[in-house]
Amino acid sequence: MSKKVYIRQKIKSIQTTKKITHAIRLVSMSLYSKLEHQAQHTRVYVDTLSDSFGSLLKHKADWQSPALAMWQRADACKICVIVGTSKGLCGSLNSNLFRYVSQEISTEDAKNIKFITIGQKASTFVRDHLNGDIIFSYNDFNSNNYHLIASDLITKVNDLKVCFSSVYFYFTEPKSFFLQKPLKFRLLPLSEEAFSRNGKSAQAPAYKQSQDMIWEQNSSVILDFVLIRFIKSRISYIFLRSLISEYTARFIAMDSSTTNAEKYLEKLTLQYNKIRQGTITREISELCASFMEQQ
Repeated sequence: MSKKVYIRQKIKSIQTTKKITHAIRLVSMSLYSKLEHQAQHTRVYVDTLSDSFGSLLKHKADWQSPALAMWQRADACKICVIVGTSKGLCGSLNSNLFRYVSQEISTEDAKNIKFITIGQKASTFVRDHLNGDIIFSYNDFNSNNYHLIASDLITKVNDLKVCFSSVYFYFTEPKSFFLQKPLKFRLLPLSEEAFSRNGKSAQAPAYKQSQDMIWEQNSSVILDFVLIRFIKSRISYIFLRSLISEYTARFIAMDSSTTNAEKYLEKLTLQYNKIRQGTITREISELCASFMEQQ
């Protein structure tokens, strides 16, 4: 195979790759815009529900939920939910998250932890690197089913016969469009962190704290219902932020790949034109030499 044919085939291959990376870049930006719009409304809902639930707890300080009392048992274990991605092509997003988890959880500690993995990459990491016990795994994780996964996760955890002392989430938080940072969040047992707004403790309005409440239903029934809504909203918001991180990271990676492909195509095209021009010049020189000999 001549060098010119080899370069021409390479140019076609890179052009095909460039089309793919460009298409993924456009899809990632479209999904990011969609989820960012959802996140703005979800943030308002989560904050409002956190304020309402916190206000209810202040008026019923002696309330105890069976789900929240599980950590008081001696045989309770720890649950860690690791939120990764289902697909690759998102730069170092997963590797940074898994490196952070490895620093927090050693292989020895993983023996006493029950894992729930979100995304195919997280399942592979826990199984191959931590040798952890995965009780639930959701390999198909995307923008269309994260609400369903949150609901199903709550149902399955409630049906567990194993008692748990705490529930931690490891996911990637988008600090900005170009920066995603691994984060650890404790959902249960409830603490000020669970009621926080962007790292700051949320305080209910003063009139809500001092005003008496009339409970039309049994207060425990109402608080149990609001608790499930509160936990589901928190989990859905964590999944939503993790997906935003995934799509921004994928956009950045594909944008960089498309730019590199354009630069490489420019170099190969220049090299191909030089070889082609050299071939043409050589053929013209041979024709001229042959013509001069005939003269």
